[in-house]
Amino acid sequence: MDSPGAANRHLPLCRALIRQRELVTDLVGSMLCANPVWDMLLDLYVADHEGRLPYIWPLSVAGKVPISSAHRKIDAMVQQGLVIRVIDESDRRRVGIQLTAEFRERLELLFDRLMLAFHDASCS
Repeated sequence: MDSPGAANRHLPLCRALIRQRELVTDLVGSMLCANPVWDMLLDLYVADHEGRLPYIWPLSVAGKVPISSAHRKIDAMVQQGLVIRVIDESDRRRVGIQLTAEFRERLELLFDRLMLAFHDASCS
């Protein structure tokens, strides 16, 4: 997890990006603007900072895809080193999904660059 200062900077932006995705879906439609992997990654970032370990079902809801599609997308994210699977120690049948530390750092760099771009756009 990143430093508290970084969480204070990044978490509101991440939540705003999730809200932006919801607005686009509501106004334009999910078929034209679908990006389930991005939606899942944003949800995983928020969950990480809230101390939650999401499982497949909530991620399929976040990505607005059937559970079978969520499994395939998560498999691809695991292969690319974006996320890892974590066994639930209280119920070993359940597997949680978590961002890798390396990808969390890349997301935070992206968030920093987005904040700078938004700032530059608002000042011009």
